[in-house]
Amino acid sequence: MKGEGKSRTLARQRCERRIAALVAPPAPPPSPKTVGEQVEYWMETNHSYGRATTVQTYRQCIKNLIMPALGSLRLVKMKPSHVKRWLTDLEGMGRAASYIGMAYKLVKASLDLAVQDELLARNPLMGVRPPQLPRTSGKTLTVAQARRLLAAASGHRLALAIRLMVGLGLRRGEVAGLRWQDIDLASGTLTICGSATYTRETGVIYGGIKTPESQRTIQLPEQLLTAIRAHQARQSDERAAMRWGATIYVFTAVTSGSLINPMVVYTAFHKIAATAGLVGFTPHDLRHGAATFLLAEGAKIKRVQSILGHASAATTMNIYAHLLEGDDSDGLERLQKRLADEEPC
Repeated sequence: MKGEGKSRTLARQRCERRIAALVAPPAPPPSPKTVGEQVEYWMETNHSYGRATTVQTYRQCIKNLIMPALGSLRLVKMKPSHVKRWLTDLEGMGRAASYIGMAYKLVKASLDLAVQDELLARNPLMGVRPPQLPRTSGKTLTVAQARRLLAAASGHRLALAIRLMVGLGLRRGEVAGLRWQDIDLASGTLTICGSATYTRETGVIYGGIKTPESQRTIQLPEQLLTAIRAHQARQSDERAAMRWGATIYVFTAVTSGSLINPMVVYTAFHKIAATAGLVGFTPHDLRHGAATFLLAEGAKIKRVQSILGHASAATTMNIYAHLLEGDDSDGLERLQKRLADEEPC
């Protein structure tokens, strides 16, 4: 009968489950591993050969934000409620949303690895959102302020570094890591393919760039090419006076001709900015300023992305969408003319 057939099927299924349970290997005991140990394991397996500054930043974040609250907690005991309380406490301590977001990503990535290794059945961070980061385009200088900054930098041995940050939006480490082989004066191009970094552990080193998209070649306007040639001549005079040999770097330590510490560029910027009466700006604000100037001159969003080395045009769009007006011209040549020719205020 129909009912008997269904009963036989159910009985057979129960038998199959019982047999499978008998022959299956026993489930492993719950892992005694702690969240702190798992985060350290993730660091060892994923960032042993990362950029030195990135590794240092991650280490500080782990020490300051993750270990005090979660380090000793066993993986198998961690619940979404622990995560929510942890994030709430960090916000209550006044930690920056970006710093909390970094800590969240580190823990999530570490626990994702624990799920892959079958130490956890599910990541307890799933469904728990970190604080939302405010989307801002940063502080920007006006063209008049940029000209004051360039005027104050005139005659300084790092004047060209300031000009490259203002006009091209180069990152501080990219400027410090520039080599003469990266500049082709004949074709008028500058290629970003590395950067200088400094940590206490490594000292000053030349290394990789922030992202693959950060590697880029920029066609330079004549005004910048002229400034580069002038810097090259000044460096030759300095090398003779200081008696250090040939160098591969565009910007060097004063006494040795070796790779310059990016912090020297940082300090020089602030001194020059103070001379120009521009207090409260950072070197990274020059990057935002360059993007703003280019878009205001009508440069295409894809062109601005390639100059800045953003991961995608969408990144540039998200940050600077409010400035997207004007024609489709390049803008870089006209920007340099404005920086050079407009009367200061």
